[in-house]
Amino acid sequence: MTEWDSVPASSEKSQSGFRKVTGKISEGISGIADRLDREALKVGANPHGPLTSIAPEIKKYGHMTAEALERSANYVRDLDLDDVKEKTRVGVQRNPGRAILIAGAAGFILGALLKRRGL
Repeated sequence: MTEWDSVPASSEKSQSGFRKVTGKISEGISGIADRLDREALKVGANPHGPLTSIAPEIKKYGHMTAEALERSANYVRDLDLDDVKEKTRVGVQRNPGRAILIAGAAGFILGALLKRRGL
């Protein structure tokens, strides 16, 4: 038995909090996707505008990006806290050095952001 085996399953309270956070994130991503899709439709609306010649490509890539963002929003919305914990546990056990580097980089970035905002 390892220390990982003693990690309890997520409580309903932590699951609920996780769902709230992932819900907010997915709503934000969906909002960006919707806005991008609407803006892509507007490209080339002015027949004498500077983007008229490439408007079809811009629209195409705008819609493709919006669809990819919507898939990302759905992925985030469907995340399960216990699944994330398990994948993290397995990843840390397989690559502990990499996990330490990622955690250090995340801490460095978070520290820089908090310092920048004076928190």
